[in-house]
Amino acid sequence: MAGSGGFMQSMLTLLAENQLLLLFVIIGLGYLVGNIRIAGFQLGVVSVLFAGIFLGALDRRLGLPEYIYVIGYKFFKLPMAAVMGMMSGMQTQPACLAYANQQVPNELPNVWYATVYPPSMVAKILLAQVIVSILLR
Repeated sequence: MAGSGGFMQSMLTLLAENQLLLLFVIIGLGYLVGNIRIAGFQLGVVSVLFAGIFLGALDRRLGLPEYIYVIGYKFFKLPMAAVMGMMSGMQTQPACLAYANQQVPNELPNVWYATVYPPSMVAKILLAQVIVSILLR
């Protein structure tokens, strides 16, 4: 299976060089995952953000562009304090959370950080296991 690594790398390069394609892949994956119902629970549109985290973790070049944050802010109509907490939690960056807390007088960054941090950590751990299992084939 030596060829599968080359295919994966070429797909990541294609996505990194075509930001619009990357955006639609993130939206498509997020939409599909968001419609999966497990024990009556469904992530919905928030899974688009998790799809972006997942793809960004695959390759540094696929990190979320800044306009994704703005789209999330405008499209989901969340307060900026909530978006700052969500982005801090998805990136698992307590320093960003501290900055967000200095900028706003409420607890929204903390609430969204605490909401997003656990699934982000689980996703990163699972992604690491998938990558290792692919590399060790």
